[in-house]
Amino acid sequence: KSIFEARGLLFLSCKFVFEMEEHDAETQNYADGNLAATGVTFPQANIILSVFQDLEYDEERRRFNKIGLPTSFLGWLVSFFTFLCIILTLIGATHGLGFLGFKVTKDNLNGGEIIALILCIIFFAYAEGYAGFMKSWSPVTARRCLLVGTLLSSNHIVKSLFIILLSPLFACGFFWAPRRRILISYLLVAMILLLVVAVRNLTSPWHEIVDCGVAVGLGTGTLSFLYFYVQAILKKELPPDIDYAYTSGTSTDLSAPLLN
Repeated sequence: KSIFEARGLLFLSCKFVFEMEEHDAETQNYADGNLAATGVTFPQANIILSVFQDLEYDEERRRFNKIGLPTSFLGWLVSFFTFLCIILTLIGATHGLGFLGFKVTKDNLNGGEIIALILCIIFFAYAEGYAGFMKSWSPVTARRCLLVGTLLSSNHIVKSLFIILLSPLFACGFFWAPRRRILISYLLVAMILLLVVAVRNLTSPWHEIVDCGVAVGLGTGTLSFLYFYVQAILKKELPPDIDYAYTSGTSTDLSAPLLN
């Protein structure tokens, strides 16, 4: 039953993403001349989600409009609230998996299982922690945690309330983001559910071996998310815009942030 529910969620996630209407980023004229659209597109937002429409995912436009870190105390408070919601969720998941997985010891495993444990940890540390989190999810989510703080306005109480309530979901890319980011966000949830269902059906110690690997990957990703958020605050600049870099074909070298 759980497998069918997970497959159903995966199908609905894909259906939701591909059926959304989107509008093309149009060419805009600025004081320094014409600026061609980069091809980054957004879903057509409904009346509630449209409170986030002031955010742009175009680095050139962002430089021109000088949009960056939050400038008010309330903005920083909402940004930190968003960051805290996400990182506490990650820490809780890492602790839960680690608590179960690291119950296994070398006394409980034979030679082949020990090798499998090492390979599993290496695989998830790279595929999940480095490739999944550090090279993509962490900088994007840290960036969106900071951007959400720039939308707060004391003149629009209702709008600001919606922003605060929806900020963790916005930061994770579930709406008002390029279609590629939304697709990744929903598929990631579906894949996690499928992985949970699959691991539940494993016998001991294979269940614990996989839990160890996932916990290490998740822990590595959590640290990278913390790193990008704190680094942005210390350097006073946003993390690199991975979505824009992917769409425009520019470099995604995280050692060279796109925002100057």
